[in-house]
Amino acid sequence: MKKMILSVLSLSIILFIISSIITHRVNANEIDVSLNEYQSISNPPLMKNGRILLPLRELATIFEAAVFWDESEERITIIGVEYKIEMYLNKKEVALNEATAYQLDVPPVIHRGITYVPVRNLSDLFNVPITWDEQTSTLHINNESKYVWNQLEEMIYWVDKNNGMLYGSNNREMAMGMGDTNIEIIDRSDSTINLLNDDTVLLEVHSNYGEPHINDEIFKILIKNGNVVYETDIKYHGHNSFYSIRFYQDYILMLQDSTLNFVKNTGEVAYSYDLSKITEIDDIFTVEWVNNDYLLIRPYQLETLMLINRHTNETTLLYKNLANHNVKQLIDDYVNEYPHSDFQYAGDNLRLLEEKDGVLYFQYDHYFSSEQEIVEYKLNP
Repeated sequence: MKKMILSVLSLSIILFIISSIITHRVNANEIDVSLNEYQSISNPPLMKNGRILLPLRELATIFEAAVFWDESEERITIIGVEYKIEMYLNKKEVALNEATAYQLDVPPVIHRGITYVPVRNLSDLFNVPITWDEQTSTLHINNESKYVWNQLEEMIYWVDKNNGMLYGSNNREMAMGMGDTNIEIIDRSDSTINLLNDDTVLLEVHSNYGEPHINDEIFKILIKNGNVVYETDIKYHGHNSFYSIRFYQDYILMLQDSTLNFVKNTGEVAYSYDLSKITEIDDIFTVEWVNNDYLLIRPYQLETLMLINRHTNETTLLYKNLANHNVKQLIDDYVNEYPHSDFQYAGDNLRLLEEKDGVLYFQYDHYFSSEQEIVEYKLNP
């Protein structure tokens, strides 16, 4: 009963806002739209039959929903965690969660290739508050972000920032819960969807937090047939690059703290390497290259590439074994003299270009000039 009263009050407030705009005869080109106080829409509002219409796709992103267009049926489908909305061009009828009927004030229209829908109905359907600033003629639309989410074609994944609950939708179906994860988002976040095959997905979530945002946490979630079958997370603190390669052959490379796991798409771990134990370095790592015989890794704080023999665990500090003696000496002097705690510390400044015929080719960027050169490391047969 309490929810019903609040809904009626909310709707009354929205109707008052819209009628207030109409009463004062504000033109569409005089209306500003503020999204979460910091953003604005790039396509201006429209007026139709005294109603304000806003661009759907721009607002759906704020509402953490995906929009699909079926040209043959002129159907618009909107999918969020808690709803699936279907509406049709030039029709007022709306299907909500595949069952509930709803009527728009005015039907959706396409203007200059952009789909527009009435703002009051958007607020009602998405349960998002709208306020009107009469002095500045500004509509304020505020929606607190609840999820980190992404879309790959018709595949959508959302993760609840507070409790790590994973939701997914495919083929324009309603979103379904897929289970709990260890993900916890503190501040900024983004995600990446990697489709491995028809039933397997690697979801990566990046969390960036703290001041001045030098803390990064990488979560990897392996999903098969709609179920979480394996997950890892690793935290990096500092300014260095935390990029690692994702795959080798049919394996997914997943770092848990200092352990590198080669994971099958079933969630089974095929190979596991405790990099701290192998290198005798108490650190976390990035992985830059792999083949059947070697791992090329980089300790995060030391920033110096190391080569690990996968069969014997023998470890080689790579720069000390470069063919170019001059570069080797430059790196050695820098690594031993420059404070590793300084945020400008650059490690060995080596970047892998390629492996060819048993030789690793690197680009070396000179520390105090723009000079670059190619250096080689020959792998043992």
